[in-house]
Amino acid sequence: EKVKELANRGITLSSLLDFYERLFDGILMPSFLPDLSTTIDVVRQAIVPMSRTDAGGFALATVWNEGRLVLAQRMVTHSWSNRFADLV
Repeated sequence: EKVKELANRGITLSSLLDFYERLFDGILMPSFLPDLSTTIDVVRQAIVPMSRTDAGGFALATVWNEGRLVLAQRMVTHSWSNRFADLV
């Protein structure tokens, strides 16, 4: 059941690229530096705050997809300590 739940947390490439672009505007994450900011930096300072609602915390994909299930077409893995820019 957990595998199906995770598989249905897909996001579009355009959503990811829009998010990455918004990191540069200084509002989501004022300290974002593409050459230095790690995945964990972005998660803690931008993604977690964005995915909190009055009802609690959710996966950002769930928020972006407004609760709809979106089957992922590709699986992307990451390391928390790598630069976020390398993930994107």
